[in-house]
Amino acid sequence: MKSLLAPLALAAALACVAPQADAAVTMRFVPSAATVNVGQTIAFDLLADIDEPVIGFDFEVMFDPLLATLTDVTFGSAWDPFSMAIGAELIGLAPFDPTLGQQTVNGDDVLLATLSFSGNAPGITALNVSFSGVQGFYLEPDPNGTDPFPRVQDVTTQAGALQVVPEPATLALLLPAVFGAGWLSRRRQTGRG
Repeated sequence: MKSLLAPLALAAALACVAPQADAAVTMRFVPSAATVNVGQTIAFDLLADIDEPVIGFDFEVMFDPLLATLTDVTFGSAWDPFSMAIGAELIGLAPFDPTLGQQTVNGDDVLLATLSFSGNAPGITALNVSFSGVQGFYLEPDPNGTDPFPRVQDVTTQAGALQVVPEPATLALLLPAVFGAGWLSRRRQTGRG
């Protein structure tokens, strides 16, 4: 029995002094890929698995503006109503309670926002997230630390894809023209022979 207690005590002691893993965030678009007709709108949820409690986020949603337009952003229920979208930049804030102070958000499948895109022109655009400058996922400030805005250093994004296709009405108008041109060409060839 004594021989079992020593390794357990050593493991417990090492767990207390071992460095903690850095906070990590994994983001993904749901659905990961979708198709929309030109002129139509489709929505993607932007979800995140957030290891450590964060007080907010700030990043740019990247896509080809020639193929799609970001038409609406609705933030998830975990974020403060004062969260905002400035163009394709999303700024989410955890709620602030006057009694409890700054709240935090963490967990799996946290809905950051629902993004609605309309299709502009046929093609495929990647959906991704970009961080620049001081953008990122913000941790609670350490009162004894030197960084007033500590950020999660390990952020990964699983890109999404949006395929924009011509609307069916356009195809319906093009098909008779193609068949008509083929028929006319064939008729001219048989008239010469």
